[in-house]
Amino acid sequence: MRRNYDKNPAILLLLILVGILTGSVLGQALGDVVPFLSHSVQAGFPPVTLKLADALEFTIGFSLKFNFATVLGVVAAIWGYRRL
Repeated sequence: MRRNYDKNPAILLLLILVGILTGSVLGQALGDVVPFLSHSVQAGFPPVTLKLADALEFTIGFSLKFNFATVLGVVAAIWGYRRL
């Protein structure tokens, strides 16, 4: 089978984002029926505030919350991209 090296990386990013969203929604919706799907792990950086004089205040933070269904959604998205 010949590999297609002309695939657009933007399509991969879009499919991964759709896989993350779909997996998260399904994990929350099916969490009562299949409990391990809703078990989640959170990673990130707490909010940090940078205050410059009294005129400017800048706050930045980052947080990711993954459950098992989210991981399955990402795997399905990558599999679908490879099948294109």
